[in-house]
Amino acid sequence: MMRFDDSSAIKDEGPFAGIFWVQPARRSPKNDAWEFVYVLKIPLQFTVKADEYIMAPQDHASVWDSLKSQGLVRGEYDQVPRGRVGRNHGVWTVLTGNYALTEDQEYAGIKNIEKYIKPNLKKMVSQAFALAHPAWMYDSHYNIKGMEPPIIDDHDDFDFDEDGGGGVFTL
Repeated sequence: MMRFDDSSAIKDEGPFAGIFWVQPARRSPKNDAWEFVYVLKIPLQFTVKADEYIMAPQDHASVWDSLKSQGLVRGEYDQVPRGRVGRNHGVWTVLTGNYALTEDQEYAGIKNIEKYIKPNLKKMVSQAFALAHPAWMYDSHYNIKGMEPPIIDDHDDFDFDEDGGGGVFTL
């Protein structure tokens, strides 16, 4: 993996597949904004195919373990809001859980939950992965029962975006 600050440094301009973690923005007085903890963006030529889904070959557990071994995060990977971006039947799709929804209810069975996604989260994920109009799908696999406190410490050796969010990495 190559670490970088500016996603425009990638020759492939996207869209990208990948995985991400988010947390409530530390600087949001109403706690209604989100920031990235970590983003892994994979150019299309490095993705894998599973049935009709094209996705990043990396999984949340192994990436989190790597970050944890470097002292960049703490806690368990599945206790922090996370999601996955890939192509499902040719449509760029964001898989997410309950943390991303504007209302606390179940959305299982709804094919595209875009109108229920928190606006700040929708915008930042779409921009990070260079997605014009992705489908947003609810997946209970990504549900979070309780939010942990912010998990990223300000390490000098970790690339942060201008808003204080986590690092952005690519192959």
